[in-house]
Parts: sequence; structure tokens; C-alpha cells
Amino acid sequence: MDLNQAASAATQTLNYLLTSISADLDHSVSSTVDESINAITLIISAPTEQLGQIIGKEGKIIKSLRTIISLAYPTFRINLQINN
Repeated sequence: MDLNQAASAATQTLNYLLTSISADLDHSVSSTVDESINAITLIISAPTEQLGQIIGKEGKIIKSLRTIISLAYPTFRINLQINN
């Protein structure tokens, strides 16, 4: 699996996980690829009032999402970023 395929698959995986958290969550996920360091950045965009559902108490949900994504794609460095 090359870096662009992994970015597409990781984006779909994160979309699925976010939809599983809440069906009412209005979000979008985009990705950027940095081939020089073999890294993928997944950018989550959501309204400010829904960021709490994504982050969770003490950041537990976003930490869990980072763990799941990094375990699903261990050969790539994947970063999550939240924009509102």
C-alpha cells in the first residue's frame, strides 16, 4: 500500500469512526500527504458546538481515535488535526 492509498483508506476509516460516535455529527475529514517523512495528516472539520463530542472528556475520544488509526496503519505516521 502506498502513501496515497493509505491516506484515502485512513480518511474513510476516520469518517466511519466519527459517524459511529454520533450519527448527528456534522463533520468532514480531509487528508494531506507529506511523502518526504512518510506522514499523513488527517484534518477533522466540525462546528464548534460539536467539538466536545469529538474530543471527549479529558480528550479520551480523540486519543482513542489516534490510537485506532495508528494501529490500523502502523507503517505510516498519521497525525490528527481538528479544525472548526
